[in-house]
Amino acid sequence: MIDVLYVITRLVLGGASRMLLTLLEGLPSARFRVSVAFGPSEERNLEEEVRRRAHRLYPVPSLIRPVSLFQDLRTLRALEAILRSQPFHILHSHTSKAGFLGRLAGARQKVPIVLHTPHGHVLEGFFSRFETIAYKAAERIASAWCHRIVALSEQEKNFYITHRVAPAKKVVVIPNGIDVGKTALSRPGREIRSELGIGCDDFLVMAVGRLVEEKGYSELCEAFSLFLKTGVKANLVILGDGPLKTRLLRETAPLDGAVRFPGALYPAMEYISASDVLVLPSRYEGFGLVLLEAMACGVPVVASAVGGVPEIIADRDNGLLVPPRNPEKLALALKSLYDSRDSRLTMGERGRDTVLRRFQASRSVADTANLYEELLLRKVQ
Repeated sequence: MIDVLYVITRLVLGGASRMLLTLLEGLPSARFRVSVAFGPSEERNLEEEVRRRAHRLYPVPSLIRPVSLFQDLRTLRALEAILRSQPFHILHSHTSKAGFLGRLAGARQKVPIVLHTPHGHVLEGFFSRFETIAYKAAERIASAWCHRIVALSEQEKNFYITHRVAPAKKVVVIPNGIDVGKTALSRPGREIRSELGIGCDDFLVMAVGRLVEEKGYSELCEAFSLFLKTGVKANLVILGDGPLKTRLLRETAPLDGAVRFPGALYPAMEYISASDVLVLPSRYEGFGLVLLEAMACGVPVVASAVGGVPEIIADRDNGLLVPPRNPEKLALALKSLYDSRDSRLTMGERGRDTVLRRFQASRSVADTANLYEELLLRKVQ
């Protein structure tokens, strides 16, 4: 039996937590026993879903996103205590803060194999110049404490190599995947629309994600306003919670209820399946798991051409790509899909085919399990 400890900053309803949940569901229980250490979250999260699938949960109250010397030292001590409590064979950290402290704890406690999945980098565009330099330095140091960095896309891998975060031999690519079987949903679209206050025949645009700057929702709301000015009748529903909710409500107030924020609803795929178009307007994006969820449901997608997104979406084939921070181009993309039901159907079909061929959860889980066993075998030898 291989004992694995996952360390993640928070279990919020985001791509990192959902990927972790996919691994918990898919890794063979006859070979792997997986526990999870995680920090607190005030937002809706996946703690109960993770609890049902993990061998053991280790809440770490001091594991918070902001840098705090006192709290970070407490977290390091807590993680080291967990690692001393039983002999873990593998420590696999997820997201930035958990990645730095988890890798350090793993190295100090001599865990045989340590891996890290960043879930998209924040090495450009997030912080001031000084903060970015400090963050890059921290990532370079932390990369020495692990055996592999798992990137979600070739773009992400190349970025780490180009910026000398880690040598090429240390970075592997394992894209996210989803369980296509979960598209057999229990609730019909009309029921979902009724819950959201949307008519069965209304054109529904949907976005899913935390309400934070990097997700580009201000640009989406501006684009949707331009879209409405073309005379269309449509609604925009943004599923998610976060610090920008109050500001976004204020920005969209003049649109007479055409934009709605029902909160973080789960499972998101049920709601996505009831929409006509899924939009991912991110300024930065590591992968874009929500794109796979929409594509698996046959829902056409419009997405910013950032991060690993162009490795999923071929423009005008299985979706539409637009430049980030460009409301005008985003509005035009929405109008083109609004005007052509045939385009929506064709892109939806091609999107589902893309997921079936390239992005199934079973493949991601198998690649991860094989990586774990390969690294352990090398360690033994």
